[in-house]
Amino acid sequence: MFRLDSQLAADGRLIASLEASEWLLMNDSRFVWLAQVPRFQDARLMVHLPLELRRTVREESDLVVEILRSAFNPDHINVAQIGNMVSQLHIHHVARFTDDALWPKPIWGQTPPVPYREAEYRDRLAVLRNYF
Repeated sequence: MFRLDSQLAADGRLIASLEASEWLLMNDSRFVWLAQVPRFQDARLMVHLPLELRRTVREESDLVVEILRSAFNPDHINVAQIGNMVSQLHIHHVARFTDDALWPKPIWGQTPPVPYREAEYRDRLAVLRNYF
């Protein structure tokens, strides 16, 4: 049975559930930062997923890259599977802008997050949910 890692649950809020993955908006107001969490309990890496599920996860990732491009017009989009802090397979999707707080560095582990104010979090979730 699939269970979302407690750290991921604490760090983000559900945007949508697609066919293969849960999609979270991470709570750092400096970035449009989404985490894709495939619903397969014991995967740490993409190669641990059954082939058909892996294909669906990649298709969802491609879809969300297009959503980020359409909704936010970023200068770049980082997509990365890291897993150093949380071992449950999750793939980060971050819309990056040349004027963002950490450009051009990676965002992971550089500085503490700046949480959304509640109204901002709700608004950002609503924008994203309209695209899903």
